[in-house]
Amino acid sequence: MQTIRYVGKSDVRRITSAQWLSVGITSPDTEWNKANSYTASIDDLAAAFCLAQGDFVAGTSTTKFGKIFDRKFVDVPLGFGDVNWDTKKLLAGSQRVFIDWWSHSIGSRGSGITPDTPANRYTLSMPGLVKSAVQALYGDGGSGYLSHEYATATGTWTAEPPTLFGGGVRATAAATLSFAQCVGTTHKIFHLNAGITGSFRYRVDGGSYTTVTPPTGFSLDPGGVTITTSDGTHTIDVEWVSGQVVICGIQSYRASGIVLNRLGRSGQAASNYAINAILRNRIMGTTNGNTALTCVSPGWFTKDMEGLYVVGNGIPLGATISSVTTATAAVLSSNATATGNQTVDICSTDPRGANGAANIIEPFLAEGLTRADLVIIQLCANDPSNLLWNVDTVRGGIAKLLNPYMSGNAVGYSPDVIIVADHIGNWFDTARRYNDYVSALGALAKAHNAAFIDLWGLGKRSFKYWNDLGYFADNIHLSNAGCVVAAQPIIDILTQ
Repeated sequence: MQTIRYVGKSDVRRITSAQWLSVGITSPDTEWNKANSYTASIDDLAAAFCLAQGDFVAGTSTTKFGKIFDRKFVDVPLGFGDVNWDTKKLLAGSQRVFIDWWSHSIGSRGSGITPDTPANRYTLSMPGLVKSAVQALYGDGGSGYLSHEYATATGTWTAEPPTLFGGGVRATAAATLSFAQCVGTTHKIFHLNAGITGSFRYRVDGGSYTTVTPPTGFSLDPGGVTITTSDGTHTIDVEWVSGQVVICGIQSYRASGIVLNRLGRSGQAASNYAINAILRNRIMGTTNGNTALTCVSPGWFTKDMEGLYVVGNGIPLGATISSVTTATAAVLSSNATATGNQTVDICSTDPRGANGAANIIEPFLAEGLTRADLVIIQLCANDPSNLLWNVDTVRGGIAKLLNPYMSGNAVGYSPDVIIVADHIGNWFDTARRYNDYVSALGALAKAHNAAFIDLWGLGKRSFKYWNDLGYFADNIHLSNAGCVVAAQPIIDILTQ
């Protein structure tokens, strides 16, 4: 049985008598009044039907439809959790169960939380609140993956492009990252070794240092230094020693329990993961070496290509055209490693997200149970700020991000998925596309039989409404109170 309550948002009589009778309820005008306080216990089928109307909220039932607050903006499809989550969460007492949370600054860093400390970002952000609630019920598997954004930094660390693992930070002189929320018995320091010619050292809880020199061979995947400790909360310091060092973050976990990996990075958008659909030109018959880029006569280069991205064999990801000297000659921002005839693409948008998507997921697919049991996608709030992005790049980015979880023959299951549409607040939406983006997210959720949470709708699509309630810290980032409200639907879904 279920307990549900009519909340009187609209005229309940829009539901026909035949519909009520089909679920065993008669005389709706008298039994379902608008006093905003009537409750009734009915069977699960009837409850599911009533909740779907959007005029009811669930009571305290422990069944699948129980406790999902404000169903009007939370869509949990029939069968959600059947793929993986419902079974695995109950097994967390004896094995690790992974949640991968892909987000921008609200989820990956906890921007908006006050006071703004790494400890508060860890516990009071949306992922922090969800992690605490789920781990309290099913087992604490550790802190999971925390990026460099959760560390206290000294010295100069320069942000890397979001090519791998949501990016990393680079040091070329004395600098330290201190990770104080490393909970578990096993800890992995993820660092880049692609073309890096430097070394770093680490220590646990102020102990002696161990020096690491990454291999100089090129690799798309971040390397991982594994550390074993006693169970508990540890502080791991990572310090530059020589050359160039790129640190991504640290993943910590126990032998069993729920492990939540906070992926993504501040400023990340769904379109960052999309295949680059906007090609300005394809240059044929080029030769490149050092920073020179040439093409055959009569030439293809024009001055308005300066600043655009160049993609081709032997050209570093993120390289741009610094200058166009003639119709047949241009200068690259980075040295090319290949020479001879090549084909290169001149692109309007940064291709690095497209090239990095599968690689940033892969280390976690190989960890523990070999792939996540649940994936939460909280992206798209940053997409309206770029006029080159559109509904297609949003859809393509999320589809490309999810694809590695669904492909391959190593594991016979895929994760369950929750897609979150953020409240856009007063953030940039100069092209007025965000309503289209939210519609696209809802359609993607249906395609993946994913749960869909529309925080924008929950906030009445009004910045003033949520801001007056104190849910915004600024024009887009959620306050401490806003994170509590935004996290609750996810907690309700995961703890049914």
